[in-house]
Amino acid sequence: MLALATSQLRGHRTATVLAVGGVAVAVLLVVLLGGVGYGAATSGGDAVSWFERDLWVTGGGAQLRPGSVEGVANPIHDAHELGRELEARPGVEHAQPFAFQTVYLGTDPDDLETVVGVGVGGDAGRLRIASRFTRRDRHYANGTYEGPMTRRVVVDERTAARYGLDVGDTVHIGGTVTAAREQTFTVVGTPRDLSNLLGAPTVGMHLSELQEVTGTTGTDPAALLTLTLAPGARPAAVERAIERRPEGLDVRTGREQFRATVASRAPTIGSLVALVALSVVAGVALVVNVLAHVVARQRRHLAALNATGVSAATLTGVVALQGGLLGLAGGVVALLAVGPAAAGLNHAVERLTGFPGLVVLPPWLAAGGLVLAVGLGVLGAAVAGRRVARLDPIATLER
Repeated sequence: MLALATSQLRGHRTATVLAVGGVAVAVLLVVLLGGVGYGAATSGGDAVSWFERDLWVTGGGAQLRPGSVEGVANPIHDAHELGRELEARPGVEHAQPFAFQTVYLGTDPDDLETVVGVGVGGDAGRLRIASRFTRRDRHYANGTYEGPMTRRVVVDERTAARYGLDVGDTVHIGGTVTAAREQTFTVVGTPRDLSNLLGAPTVGMHLSELQEVTGTTGTDPAALLTLTLAPGARPAAVERAIERRPEGLDVRTGREQFRATVASRAPTIGSLVALVALSVVAGVALVVNVLAHVVARQRRHLAALNATGVSAATLTGVVALQGGLLGLAGGVVALLAVGPAAAGLNHAVERLTGFPGLVVLPPWLAAGGLVLAVGLGVLGAAVAGRRVARLDPIATLER
């Protein structure tokens, strides 16, 4: 059967190439779109896990929005005071506020671009963004913004490469173009995973310094606070106590925050699922049509084999093997192309949205693509095999 299957495929090279190409395109679409969906679903989880905190405190249901240049709304006011108050509560070991604001950044004052500024409150050493990043926020002193600014920042690796920045270089940063042209900061680190916070070009600095350069010191805003609980503390009890505050704060565990982040992108993920389903249906339809064409072209050969004593079951097996071989070949082609295709798609999306690494391809997704490819071929062959089972050798050979 294998010899007959390969012989028949070699005899119909155009149809064979078309079928392999159809399977490859279908599998490539499925794997790439699956990679986009996986990346979209896990990017929020990466941001959540990067903080490594027990509880998240937000105001007004603020959500992390990976890939959004404008970052996250900052609905919490008096963030420094709130952090100290929460830190004094039983069971809370450390409270750290974070703010997200759009800032202008560049090495040339006449060539500035917008990035996400991340303001880190409290002990910056608890967030692994740079070994030389000053741990204490000295600018916010005794409830005022009169302390000296460290003027130290960390820039994510991709942004550092974009501007050719290294530790010790200076960069212009400000909330407006005019302000950015007039002040510089020193780069003290270029951590690879800083952009995990929002999935966009990112610069990190002390919370009070971000508020100073963006002109928001009057309200002391923050997007969220992360809490580290003391050993033995009950998260549920701490959560209930904080949510009873009059400000109406929302408190979530890391798992709950991840679920909320994924839920906020449900329409996008649903669209991706629909596209994946459409690509599978299109792939099946193409393979079925091509195999039906191959069988139609082979009907006299198959009828002659049947007339010489080859059973219909054997001929059906030949067609099934043809489908499996076409599917396997198409899957291999797709897997060979998926790496460059994913890199190209990531580059295009990064240029359009500023969100790097949107397509994430875990090994199980590639393996699933190969299984799908073989499945497409076998399914197409099963449909075409029904025509073989009904083949009348005498009537066919008399034509």
